[in-house]
Amino acid sequence: MSPAVIVRATLLADIPILSEFWYDQMVLLQQMNPRIRLAPEARKKWELGMQETLQQPNTIFLTSILGTEIVGAIAATVLPNAAGLLPEQIAQVTTFVIDIHTPHIQHGTGRHLLEALKNSLAEQHITQLHISVSTSSVVEQAFWRGMGAKNNDEIFWMAL
Repeated sequence: MSPAVIVRATLLADIPILSEFWYDQMVLLQQMNPRIRLAPEARKKWELGMQETLQQPNTIFLTSILGTEIVGAIAATVLPNAAGLLPEQIAQVTTFVIDIHTPHIQHGTGRHLLEALKNSLAEQHITQLHISVSTSSVVEQAFWRGMGAKNNDEIFWMAL
C-alpha cells in the first residue's frame, strides 16, 4: 500500500526543497517561453520571496508530503476584485510547484494541493480562483482544465 499524500501549511524549512522544484520548472519553461529569464541567483531570490510570502496574512501557502518527502506546494493570495465587480475578493495562485522528477510516485499531488487550497479559501468565503499559466505549459494547462478551470481571458505582454 502506497503512503497517503498529506497537505499541511508550508514551513520555513520547506522552502529550500521547494526552490529546487521551482527552479527545475523555470529552466524547462524558459526554453519554451522567451519572457522567462532566470536572474542570477534565481533560487536564492525565490527563497527570499517565499519567506516573505509565508509572513503575509492574506496568503495561503500549502505543502504536500508523500511519506517523508516533500513533493509539491501551492500558494494563493486573497486580493480585492476589480472595483465594482463581484465577488469583492478573489484568490490568485502565485506559486504551484511539483517535483517533476518523480511523476511516477505523485499520487495526485496537484489535486490534493488544490483541494486543500479550495477548502482553505472556502473557509474565508472566497469563491473564485485566478490561475495564470504560460501558453507553452501544456501539461499545466491540462491539469487546470482537468480540475475544472476555464480559460476566460488572454493576457498580453509588451516589451517597452
